[in-house]
Amino acid sequence: MRIAIAGTNSLAVLIAYYIQQETNYHFVLLSRSERPTLEARDFPVLVVDYDDTSTLQHALLGVDVVISTVTGNPQVALIHAAAANRVSRFAPAEFGSTPNTSSEPENDPLDRGRSLAVALLEHYKTTQGMEYTLFICGILYERFAPGGLYQQALSLTTPAAGEGDYILNVRNMTAEAPIWDDDEDLVSLCLTSAQDVARFVVEALEMRQWPTTLSMVGERMSVQSLVALVEEVRGTQMQSYISHNMASLQSEYVLAASMEDSARQMRAVNHIATAMGRFDFREPALNRRFRNIQPVRLRDWLIRTWGSST
Repeated sequence: MRIAIAGTNSLAVLIAYYIQQETNYHFVLLSRSERPTLEARDFPVLVVDYDDTSTLQHALLGVDVVISTVTGNPQVALIHAAAANRVSRFAPAEFGSTPNTSSEPENDPLDRGRSLAVALLEHYKTTQGMEYTLFICGILYERFAPGGLYQQALSLTTPAAGEGDYILNVRNMTAEAPIWDDDEDLVSLCLTSAQDVARFVVEALEMRQWPTTLSMVGERMSVQSLVALVEEVRGTQMQSYISHNMASLQSEYVLAASMEDSARQMRAVNHIATAMGRFDFREPALNRRFRNIQPVRLRDWLIRTWGSST
């Protein structure tokens, strides 16, 4: 099997690492520029131009599986090139939430081209049998790392992905949390470390068939429990703690829009999506299938990342 991994962010590199360490498959990382530090680690890198169809198709010659960590127009071009080369499987860069079925894509600020990518993949699945799957992992632990996803070189195009942009700020011990949903029930979410996402993706390469979604989870808990866990690990209470329900989240979004505060708007959008259950799912398929993978517990990750005062 030959695998092309589009992108050189931290998740792409982790996937490459586990392919290198745990399989005999051949892989190449597709990059917009030279990456000598990766090549020094024996990671083959091929420079591509996503605006040049012919060179992109050339890069995918002989490739069986494409794993994408690029989004938007580059991913669209990659899907077309994969189809032209009769690639067998494609995993788009749609890690994270479950698909939104409650609104049209143009009304979903979190869509970011996802619906177009899925529509193209569905088209090529129907017309030429190219399998695809959405790897759904919930929220990455690294959202709560120093510097957030940006500092960890993850989701570089995701808005509001810096330190403290989602639910809580571990450094400053402040929280603005979507605690209750529309029915006033406690909101829950699934979380997974980037390392475990990579491990599950690589294991999934062994599957004989790919369904259109494959979910995984490191830990599932209520947002209320997440805040309490951070307080326990840090050994102190939140200095500021705002609890939201759906009504207050909608008000927060309207206020942010009236102030033309785009960062605050995106924070409200992510919190509303959380309260709607976009990052919550039960019975993750990959956990059930690959019981040899024991995901990192969030408590252990927090202690390793931030230290513990308990």
